Amino acid sequence: MHAQGAGETQRPQLRLDAGVGSQDNHLVSQHERSIPQALHSGRGAVPGRSLGEVASILKIVWQTPADVNGQRTDKALAGKRALEDQLIGPVDMDGDRRWTQNIVNVTLQAAKAHPGKRILVLIGIENCHGVRAALRAQNGIQLVDMEQWLRRQ
Repeated sequence: MHAQGAGETQRPQLRLDAGVGSQDNHLVSQHERSIPQALHSGRGAVPGRSLGEVASILKIVWQTPADVNGQRTDKALAGKRALEDQLIGPVDMDGDRRWTQNIVNVTLQAAKAHPGKRILVLIGIENCHGVRAALRAQNGIQLVDMEQWLRRQ
């Protein structure tokens, strides 16, 4: 992996249901219906609980580590993040953007300090989609598709 500087990136606009099979759409639809109910019932803020709820849905389709590291997971968590951004507002959005950019910057610094070497970035599952998207946009960075790599092992 080679780095050639870091630029400011924007969060990709992804839909929760993009590219997900019909069985999964049914599961997502059930979850989406629970969100307005939670908001109107006064059961507390959805964002604080939503990772667990999304993970519960994803556990149904996660059969291997490759599934956990795959596009379906990235899209589901990007959708959860987009919903949280709408509910919580600009302060949370900015904090998430800065956290993602920090991970990208540290990765680019490591790539610059170790040209041609492989770099393993370990981060929380919720941040993977944003970090992957930002690193894909960088010149000189070659990402390993972890889903594909894990399926070959």
